[in-house]
Amino acid sequence: MKLAERDFVARRRKGELPAIALLYGAEQGLIQQAVDEIWRTVLIGEEEDGPMDMATFHAGEVDGEKLHNACRARPFILSHRLVHLKLVEEATPAVKEVVLAYLKRPSPSTRLLLSGGNLEAAHPFRKQCESHELAWCVPFYALEGEK
Repeated sequence: MKLAERDFVARRRKGELPAIALLYGAEQGLIQQAVDEIWRTVLIGEEEDGPMDMATFHAGEVDGEKLHNACRARPFILSHRLVHLKLVEEATPAVKEVVLAYLKRPSPSTRLLLSGGNLEAAHPFRKQCESHELAWCVPFYALEGEK
């Protein structure tokens, strides 16, 4: 589901964290703040299901199999895993295949966080996340000043 930035912030303040989140756009500083907030929440265990196991990858450098295994692995001791795939616009074909397959059948014990720059409406991750009932698709656009 597509969310406005303000709705994302409101839901995060309530402690909500979706199964899948795609944060994208020109405002990389705001995206990084949102990512940091999610990581802090996970690290200190404010997520309603408790603290999580975590992994982070660069979409242009990670092997598709390694990403698949990270998303499907059961968390060690903790209740959930957080897998962060950054710079999704640089995803290799193998990584795109893994993410799109994962979106069709997400793991109940993994939260997948995708982040990147500007993504066209036709980008496969954006298209799938905007229509996915378990996903938040949040654009972070630059604020326009007075003209």
